[in-house]
Amino acid sequence: MKDNEYGIKGFTMVELVIVISIVGVLATVSRVYFNHYRAKSKTTEAKLSLSGIYTTQQIFLGAFDIYSNCLDDMGFEIASETGRHYAIGFPSISADIDGGAYQMATRNGLPLGACSPTLAPGEG
Repeated sequence: MKDNEYGIKGFTMVELVIVISIVGVLATVSRVYFNHYRAKSKTTEAKLSLSGIYTTQQIFLGAFDIYSNCLDDMGFEIASETGRHYAIGFPSISADIDGGAYQMATRNGLPLGACSPTLAPGEG
């Protein structure tokens, strides 16, 4: 800070430019680290969701001797969050589920969820 010819203290233009430059560099560096840690947390969240699906599939296999392509049938619930950068589920595919295995699973208590099975051709 310097006194000018009128006796008023203030910053010079060079001092202000230096401070703004330093703040800009710090903001740029912190943004890179912020994006890195945000991506890392999203990756961890996705891995946890996939781990939950794997566990649910294993429980479902143990109970009904088949895997399911329907998360509703398995009882897997997705927490309703906004801002997610990925989708949990299966693409629009038709699984060739053995008709006999599916009917046996329904007799053993498989709940009929929102998804209907696509049976293999020629099977009941």
